[in-house]
Amino acid sequence: MLIRYLVLTFLLCATASLNAQDPTPTASPSPSPGKYTVVGPTGYQGSTEERPPIPPGTRSGGVLNGRAVSLPKPVYPEAARAAKVGGAVSVQVLVDEQGSVVRAYAVSGQALLRPAAVEAAKGAKFSPTIIEGQPVKVSGVITYNFVAPRKSQDVLLGLGYNLAEFELTKTYYIGLVEKEIPTVWTEEQALLEKIGAAVRKAGQSTVSLARVPETPKVSVATDKSSELKTEINATGPPRDTDRFTILGTSSGNSGTSIDAETVADVVSLQAAIARRLTNPIALWYFKLGQSLANLENRISDKASFEQAVLDMKTAYSKTPPSAAESLQVRLNEIIKVAETLGSDASQTETLRHLISSVRDL
Repeated sequence: MLIRYLVLTFLLCATASLNAQDPTPTASPSPSPGKYTVVGPTGYQGSTEERPPIPPGTRSGGVLNGRAVSLPKPVYPEAARAAKVGGAVSVQVLVDEQGSVVRAYAVSGQALLRPAAVEAAKGAKFSPTIIEGQPVKVSGVITYNFVAPRKSQDVLLGLGYNLAEFELTKTYYIGLVEKEIPTVWTEEQALLEKIGAAVRKAGQSTVSLARVPETPKVSVATDKSSELKTEINATGPPRDTDRFTILGTSSGNSGTSIDAETVADVVSLQAAIARRLTNPIALWYFKLGQSLANLENRISDKASFEQAVLDMKTAYSKTPPSAAESLQVRLNEIIKVAETLGSDASQTETLRHLISSVRDL
């Protein structure tokens, strides 16, 4: 009995060992026809979902933004806002004979933004599409452009840079600063109106202020007033939302040359903003932008460039503790390169690149 038990045990162990070494292959299940893998959240739930077939007789409408009677804006998701996620999201929709959206799902765009875009698309309304006297269903795409929120200090740095550059180059790019200044800042707005009138009179630049461009996308931007007030206490009044949903565009890449009187108005505008920013941190970011523009635009003038380097060092020495470490590192790099520029002209492009990178941080 003992011998039979040992033999049986040996045979069982040998069989298990062979199965482990040479397993029988199993075929992976092939995807069912009409299914697709969802990457990130869409209008559907789950990792693999049925893509609904297009009903017979449905007409293709292409991009539908411009044909909408009502096009609600998505709510900017808090998670996307915190992560500074933005960009375009395209939502495929099916519009019924009455012009209502009966189906919507995202086909492209950042995962954090897709659910909000889908939800907004479901509320869109269109005029019924009539073919040969009969209303028909339409399939098309609605595109939503989420504008990633900028921190208040970035806004102030950019504002200081642009205005200082306008002063130094005597060239004004309309639309770059108008959207950053609250309409209730009356003194600054009066100067803006005067500058804008002079630029438009020159006739070398045009501005488009339209909520819906010719090929419209729904822009979803954030109101930066709360950031200005709570993060750095810029003492600025609340900004109206339209300042951030209406986009100004220039015809061409070149700015408009401005006369001495308009340059003086740009200088006055900078002074007015500086007086408005009573919080030292807010004022530091604004003046840092001015210093960067001053440094970049005086590279070819040795005497004034040396003074610009000294001003940059002064600004760096006053960097607030709350400033991002990446900003502090980059400013230190800018100063080091600027100090060697006199003996190594090849560093010019490096300096310009570093200054540009600070503006993009």
